[in-house]
Amino acid sequence: MKIVTVYGWHEIPLIDEKPVIEDDTPGDRIVSINGKRYIELPDNSYQLLFAWFAGPRHACRTVDDSVHAAMVTMTRFRERREDLRLVDDIVNSSLSRHGLPPRPCGYVWYVELPDKLTPDDVWCAVRLDCRPGVILDPLLTSAAMRDAVSELYGDDF
Repeated sequence: MKIVTVYGWHEIPLIDEKPVIEDDTPGDRIVSINGKRYIELPDNSYQLLFAWFAGPRHACRTVDDSVHAAMVTMTRFRERREDLRLVDDIVNSSLSRHGLPPRPCGYVWYVELPDKLTPDDVWCAVRLDCRPGVILDPLLTSAAMRDAVSELYGDDF
């Protein structure tokens, strides 16, 4: 399965403005960028899939300049770099199962939070059975993401 769109990851806007944290709830951080509210996405394929369908009009990215734990020795630095590479490989492998190209690493990804909605409202709009142990079918997941984006932003696919 290959998802056909008219854009790629590189077309999701790269924003220079530093995000202002409005709510620092773990996993549901809300930030303000250029006067718009966004959910900061964790590095997982489920939420990045949503950002893909939200596309350049409703998603953005910033360079990941976050300070990670201090590296005391070169060995620890290599381990940290290998950990990040492993996360990238896992996320990109999952995105590939959905027919998407690998997303570029080194960025923090955001998806627009519609007015008066919470992150829970956004994720509840994706109507999938996400109980532990339930294996999500890529076709059904992609369809649910498209439907949720259409419902939340009024976009047609």
